[in-house]
Amino acid sequence: MAEFYLIVSILSSVAIMLVFGMFDRFKVDTFQAVVVNYLTCIGCGVVLNGGMPQYSMDSTTWLPYALCLGVLFIGLFVLIGITAQRQGAAIASVSMKLGLIFPILLAYFLYNEDFTIQKWIGIVLCLAAIIFVSIPSKDSEAEGNSFAWNWSMLFPLIIFLGSGICDSTVQFVEQRFFAEGDLEPLTIALFGTAYVVGASVLLLQVMLGKRSFDSKSLLAGVVLGLPNYASIYFFLMALSHDKFENASSFVFVINNIGIVVMTTLMGILILKQKPNQYGWIGLSLAVGAVLLLSL
Repeated sequence: MAEFYLIVSILSSVAIMLVFGMFDRFKVDTFQAVVVNYLTCIGCGVVLNGGMPQYSMDSTTWLPYALCLGVLFIGLFVLIGITAQRQGAAIASVSMKLGLIFPILLAYFLYNEDFTIQKWIGIVLCLAAIIFVSIPSKDSEAEGNSFAWNWSMLFPLIIFLGSGICDSTVQFVEQRFFAEGDLEPLTIALFGTAYVVGASVLLLQVMLGKRSFDSKSLLAGVVLGLPNYASIYFFLMALSHDKFENASSFVFVINNIGIVVMTTLMGILILKQKPNQYGWIGLSLAVGAVLLLSL
């Protein structure tokens, strides 16, 4: 079952990028879909948890972190969706997965974990990969002015930084405020704050007449939310399985590399998104970086 959990987690993460990649084709409002996606995640969490978690007064200590993460989650997810549509699912995926260097650096500086030369090499490869995947093709440059071209180059970098900040903050909150293995209340709280922030902005825009509810986008949000929650749920199930009890690094390696490789292949086959020459170099460097950082 351990391998099954890991495979489902990888396929779910790939599905997220493919769904994002199809939004432009079906004229889906990305922001509206992302908001509904978080409501769907909350519903999945409540069902699997057997009800809403009971939060104590101590929750006020981590509430500010949850609110900040809620803003980051929804802003980052919208940007990932836009990047998957404009620059390809593979580029969005690798930019997000390379953010894992931040929790590793956090563990080194705050928790005094061992840091080998291979991890330093992995970080260098990671930064090089981000530079390469951020370089648009000559066709992209020719299609727009230099201002738009420069802004498009920033998207993978922002996703990389944002994912790293989110992962590091979640790691800090989980270790400081939650009991070991008690992740369901935390995930529901984070999805909940992301939904509240996003829904508030969406309702305000609707009231001001800047946006209108779209049934197609609402349905797309449900379709997006199911693999989004599944990717996290089954990844945690794989990590906690007895078979991988002393092999968490193996789970991280297979999960991250599997997502990057599968997203690239599915992006080419289904979305017809072929990375440019710089993208291929960046993807290759990313696989090497993930391998070195996770072992």
